[in-house]
Amino acid sequence: MTGRDQRDAGMTLVELLLAASLLLILMSVGFTTLLGVKDGAARARTQHDLNEEGRNALNRMVREIRQASELTFVVNPDGPAYDGTSLTALSFKADFNGDGCAGNAPACPTDNLVNPESLTYCYDPQGTATDRSHLWLIPVELTAVPADCRLAGALPILAGNVAGFSAEYRSNQYRFDTDEPLGVTTWRELDKALAPVGDGGGSDGDINTSAIRGVNSLVLHLRMAKDGREQAYTTQVDVRNKP
Repeated sequence: MTGRDQRDAGMTLVELLLAASLLLILMSVGFTTLLGVKDGAARARTQHDLNEEGRNALNRMVREIRQASELTFVVNPDGPAYDGTSLTALSFKADFNGDGCAGNAPACPTDNLVNPESLTYCYDPQGTATDRSHLWLIPVELTAVPADCRLAGALPILAGNVAGFSAEYRSNQYRFDTDEPLGVTTWRELDKALAPVGDGGGSDGDINTSAIRGVNSLVLHLRMAKDGREQAYTTQVDVRNKP
């Protein structure tokens, strides 16, 4: 035999380079697809985590605020003066144990910091990284604007990754819905009413004087953020036990 059979011939250099290129392309597509699946799964986990934390936090607040007999103090309420970079807080009393008295000792001797019936929800976007990422539950009612949320007994409720918290304060006294007659009476409209609902017909812009007594509904706004993703949650809660 003077030559090799054509069928026994190997791959030429061009064919080898072409095969290698095709293999690299297939590997690149496969790797890109794998990364996409991995990133998608991570985003889904992040979204699930945010939803669970946000839902747990709002469910707890709704459950407790719904039982309130009165709101007692508000920091940084909604309206033109609201500041999203400042501490936000709301205090209330609730007769959780059904003894006919709402509030902590000495007003209600059986209720104290261990079994509180005076509560405050607090969020401070200017605090430490831990402060900024949690809503705080303080087992007392505020009587003045605090420097931060780390008051005695304060603990983070079931929510990390918090990026913002605010509340709207409303009333079902619709006859005072005059500024923006949209079927919603705001605390600012209550504040402008004549005493005892408001402050004598001239608003002082302070919810904690007279207007707070007429508030019986809250709209809670919570923003959660994690790994570059952000989700906003809103819910309304009616204060059922106000006299």
